[in-house]
Amino acid sequence: MKKTFIAMMLLLNLTVSSFAGDTPAFKELLGRSEGNTILIQSEDVRMEAIQGNPKDWIGVYKVGDSNAWKNVKLWTWVKDCRQDEFDFGDKGAVGYKFKNANLPTGLYEARYFLNNTYVTALKSDAFRVIKTSNKITANYSSANHKLHVEIQNKNFKPNPKDWIGVYKVGDSTAWKNIKAWTWAKNFKQHAGANFVKYTFDDLDLRQGVYRVKYFLNNTYTENSQSNSFKVTVPIDTRFSLKYNHTTRNLFIEVPKDYNDMNLNFNSSSTDWIGIYKVGTSNAWSNVQAWLWVKDLDLSKGSPFLKHEFKNVDFPSGMYEFRYFRKNSFITYKTSNPVKVWK
Repeated sequence: MKKTFIAMMLLLNLTVSSFAGDTPAFKELLGRSEGNTILIQSEDVRMEAIQGNPKDWIGVYKVGDSNAWKNVKLWTWVKDCRQDEFDFGDKGAVGYKFKNANLPTGLYEARYFLNNTYVTALKSDAFRVIKTSNKITANYSSANHKLHVEIQNKNFKPNPKDWIGVYKVGDSTAWKNIKAWTWAKNFKQHAGANFVKYTFDDLDLRQGVYRVKYFLNNTYTENSQSNSFKVTVPIDTRFSLKYNHTTRNLFIEVPKDYNDMNLNFNSSSTDWIGIYKVGTSNAWSNVQAWLWVKDLDLSKGSPFLKHEFKNVDFPSGMYEFRYFRKNSFITYKTSNPVKVWK
């Protein structure tokens, strides 16, 4: 009987110890929106428990969303909540300010989680955020591969972790679909302008329709998006690609009198030509064959710069050659497509 009693005491001690850190430092949780700032606070706090539970955390969620990390809009460790230099106008309040939160319009709530888990200890009442989205305009130049993005806000002060992504229309916001991105803080205002601007240089976009999206606080929470814009890569009919099925040879021809100052056929040129299957990206793994432009045949008596790829063993399909400038993967022009078959 004595042994049984000792065992029961040991079990009780273990149970008490395991739940010692399972009491939240806050007795209640309040949340509200003030302009572009989200305020989380408690007026009844066990101050010793804030540092005693270093892995308790608070997340801001849209009402109705699950606790999954993908749904977290804002978060902080409870240990980072402060009483000093923190004034909600409530004596003794302890909490956290999410400045420049930039949350979209909607109903939100704060949730208190224990010990770096998704075990919810407290929830605030729902609070409403009313947000006017940024007005974004995007303008792409196929000629020089520049994307100019403007945000119509002369007092633009983004959260340091807000960011901008370029996506093809219809693609999800998954990271793999981003064509280009930058932090919103990189947008600059010119003197006298009522907007801020950023330019993506040397941006190679394949033919299609795209738009720019504004995301909040290093998440995929979308705040606003630009107009859609169409990208076309010019097919130059003077760039000739031919295929001989009998010999399985592929021929490139470019007129010697081609009048374009952006093309460089000199011996020092780092321009190059790549053969690609139509519709594939410019990734090196998609190159079927290539050569430096300076290695095109300059045979006398011929009006063309030429090259012959002999006995090609490409999978059947439509192919084109793409002209790249200055050893880059930025498509300057493409040839007519040609069918290759076995």
